[in-house]
Amino acid sequence: MASLLSIITPSYNKHEYVQATINSVLNQSFTDYDYWLIDNSTDQLTRPLVKAKAQTDARIKYLEIDFTPTERTTVYIPAYIFNQVIAEIDTKYIFYLSDDDLVYPSCLAQVIDFMESDPTKYFVCYFTLDRLYWRDGEWLKDSSITVSGRFGKGTTHPSVDCKLDGGQIIFRTDCLKSLSYPFAPENLRDASHSDGLFMDRLAKHYTFYPLPTNQALIGHRLTPKSTWTRP
Repeated sequence: MASLLSIITPSYNKHEYVQATINSVLNQSFTDYDYWLIDNSTDQLTRPLVKAKAQTDARIKYLEIDFTPTERTTVYIPAYIFNQVIAEIDTKYIFYLSDDDLVYPSCLAQVIDFMESDPTKYFVCYFTLDRLYWRDGEWLKDSSITVSGRFGKGTTHPSVDCKLDGGQIIFRTDCLKSLSYPFAPENLRDASHSDGLFMDRLAKHYTFYPLPTNQALIGHRLTPKSTWTRP
């Protein structure tokens, strides 16, 4: 029997941050999920750490994908991995988590409860996230990011229009039937806003609903490696 949710984290050279990301998923109060960890690191430090962590929990589906230097200069790797993995998923919901961000302990439980409360209506859900930065030995909150009200199909705001981060949404897997492959743009020209273009494609067909709480459920960590560029 398939899990209810799939979480996807591409891992790339963030050994300083990725373990806390993984721990934040494994410490969720909601437990009915598969956790896809796909490592494409080149730094000799991150992959052993992620691989060892993956062996500690049966919910983790661990994959290694390597890319040539030429591929790294022509393809936006996180989008490529996202497209490859979600084409294989058979769970009801999908959530993307960057390898330096955090999910707070009740995040998945709150979001899935909301989505399941009316499964004919809630195709996409979004929620508040905190922007966190490192100073004097601790993570501090810079601001919280959310928007109010519905947008997307059937609303007066049919476009995501950079209102959200890709890590702020959970969507029904069957939404993908309305999109063409690749779901997220893989070319480097669109790399800096590939997740936004993917969400705009969803918004043409589905409504984005806000979770009815102002509590932040994600910690978006602003690290020196939180950039879309890849060497």
